[in-house]
Amino acid sequence: MFRSRETYSTGQSQYSSYLYELCGASKPYYANVHEAIHQINQRLFKEARDVLALALYLMHYNFARPHKTLANLYPTTPAMAAGITNHVRTIEEIVK
Repeated sequence: MFRSRETYSTGQSQYSSYLYELCGASKPYYANVHEAIHQINQRLFKEARDVLALALYLMHYNFARPHKTLANLYPTTPAMAAGITNHVRTIEEIVK
């Protein structure tokens, strides 16, 4: 039914040529689908990177940065004021 993967050697990977035949798709159509998937992955990676940056900023703001308005006897973070933690965290603790 299908030819073996080893018979394809047209400059592309043997696996992608095998997929062309397996899906019954023409090469231009498959290339367009591949390009669309690649663009979606790039967009999602960028959004994930932005979400990670925001999460690190919020962790620093709430756990590692003492706020003068919350200080009673010693520097206090919002997380300490809420009772979530009992000490000011360092950046190394947040990243771990």
